[in-house]
Amino acid sequence: MTKIYNTKLILLFVILIFNNSLLLNAQTMADAMEAFENGQYDIASKSFEKLWKKDQSSNEINYMYGKSILLSNGERHLAIPPLETLIGNDINYKDATLILAQAYTYNLSFEKARKMLDYYIKNNKSTNGEDEDEDDQIATSQTNAKILMSQIKTGELLVKSPLKVHFNNLGDNINTARSEFEAYIVPDGQTIYFTSDKKYDAELLELIKGGFYSNFTPDELNLWGKMTSLGRNVNTQENERIVGLSHDGSKVLMAVSWMNKNADLFITSRVKKTFQELSELEKTINSEFDEPSGSFSKNEDTLYFASDRPGGFGGLDIYASVKLPNGTWGSPKNLGPEINSEYNETYPYISEDGSYLLFANDGPNSMGGFDIFKSLRIDDAWTKPINFGFPINDPYDNMTISFSKSKRYGYVSAIRPEGKGSRDVYQVIFDSIPPVNVLYTGTIKKGNEQSSEIVQSEISIKAIKLSDNSLFATSKYSKTGKYTFAFPPGEYKIQVNGAGFSTFEKNVRIPENEILIPMINYNILVN
Repeated sequence: MTKIYNTKLILLFVILIFNNSLLLNAQTMADAMEAFENGQYDIASKSFEKLWKKDQSSNEINYMYGKSILLSNGERHLAIPPLETLIGNDINYKDATLILAQAYTYNLSFEKARKMLDYYIKNNKSTNGEDEDEDDQIATSQTNAKILMSQIKTGELLVKSPLKVHFNNLGDNINTARSEFEAYIVPDGQTIYFTSDKKYDAELLELIKGGFYSNFTPDELNLWGKMTSLGRNVNTQENERIVGLSHDGSKVLMAVSWMNKNADLFITSRVKKTFQELSELEKTINSEFDEPSGSFSKNEDTLYFASDRPGGFGGLDIYASVKLPNGTWGSPKNLGPEINSEYNETYPYISEDGSYLLFANDGPNSMGGFDIFKSLRIDDAWTKPINFGFPINDPYDNMTISFSKSKRYGYVSAIRPEGKGSRDVYQVIFDSIPPVNVLYTGTIKKGNEQSSEIVQSEISIKAIKLSDNSLFATSKYSKTGKYTFAFPPGEYKIQVNGAGFSTFEKNVRIPENEILIPMINYNILVN
């Protein structure tokens, strides 16, 4: 009897655990679907990932997990495994081949993507009026498939001729486990502004976007100081994004998406260390439609901004507004068909000298989603925009790039394997533009701070490159005791040897950034 009773208890315990597991899975599924439907794809993909790890046989979980990854700010090629299980397995997910083709592009697997697209285009035909809603969906998907096919061709061409650049992650003081994006550098290279969605509202299941900045303060561990909020005058419990800067960094242009508003443009000014309350731009700029991005000319007499107001060429267009003598903004002028198209153009960035415009476009000449394009202004007319190139552009959304004064250094937000989180802020170094060398000079004397003299014996002065421990250069020792090195960015060790004193060593770090002080004076004492 006792044995039967124990068996029943064990069975009841197993049933309770099983039911609890089902309830937890159901709740996770509900939370994942709610986050997905609210456009919180980063959160949705994490929830679906938990479900997928428990059950990789569910077509619904495979489909929703793959789809949420492709809409998130994560590494989107991770959508390939769950989506591949659907091919030939379930006819209920007719667009699975289309979104799998997208997933392949994020892995730069263009041939696989093309095959999936060919299959999708051939096997998803109109019902010829039998189901109008389905026909509308098919027509939209077929259009998207053809755009993606063009983007694959663009990607293949650009990958064959990459730009000579390399990326430096700006580190843990700026980048978090979430997304940092919309990065704008002040031309002197000493302050960077950016948006982060590191704040999470658990009640709304929503990531909150806000504006931050960091100062260039190199020390032994980091080049950039800890990210600092623009403060309560700017950041609220809703979404404020940094979308542009005045060229001296004193004014920050914000796109604000509050619950009762479309995206509108606001300005905050920095007074010492405090950012002032947001000031909304007038109604000539902010309409009842969306104005999600903008930038100032160097002297702040022209505002370039994006809007989807009626009268454009389609989607978001770029407009320019000139400041009037009374300080208000004049009627916006559409930049015309040279810049704008039936697709979306946004995030305008005008160069300091006004000679070129950078902006994002999501048409067939991108590698996928938005790419950055460049148009030159010649005789007050804009040239045909050209794709900025790979790997600045890739199949992800590439919206902004800003430059420090020398143009050797650009700053972007990107999804890369070495990233700290979803999107990270990177410095892009254009290797075709040579760096500025820093003169590192001083005297070498023997003794101490109270009493010293020029070393009379022959000495050896050399600089070792720490990256590979190779000899970088030697310096001649003059009769005045002076030594000099010209260091490009990098890490070095100065080593001084000679008779009558101990070997002297000093590590030197020249960071990759705008050089404000071209000469460093360092006097060496040996004993």
